[in-house]
Amino acid sequence: MKEKNIKPKPRQFKLVHVEPFDARRGYRRWKSPGVGVQLADISSADADFWRDKSGNVFVRLTSQGYVYHCQAMQIDGKQLSVHDRKEFDEFITGVLHDWMIQGVDDSPEGLDEDF
Repeated sequence: MKEKNIKPKPRQFKLVHVEPFDARRGYRRWKSPGVGVQLADISSADADFWRDKSGNVFVRLTSQGYVYHCQAMQIDGKQLSVHDRKEFDEFITGVLHDWMIQGVDDSPEGLDEDF
């Protein structure tokens, strides 16, 4: 049987670090309110999704007292649409999983520090 080269799916989204935001002030839950990951019944990480009045999606990542705020967008910088929801949920679930494996005391991999 001939082996196939499996190429990883190209990254569709990016997270850009932003200043902490208060979701009670001008934000609404996005189409998907968020996702969570739990490992071995002892550690968990969550991501809450919010949309501002301009339509930009913001994410708050939390685990073990560590909190990161970021703006989510397509890799080309365009806004997320509700049609991106399923793929974005999967992307963030992967980010949370990798963050917990690598140690939540460091910023999540894939979080761009500069905007």
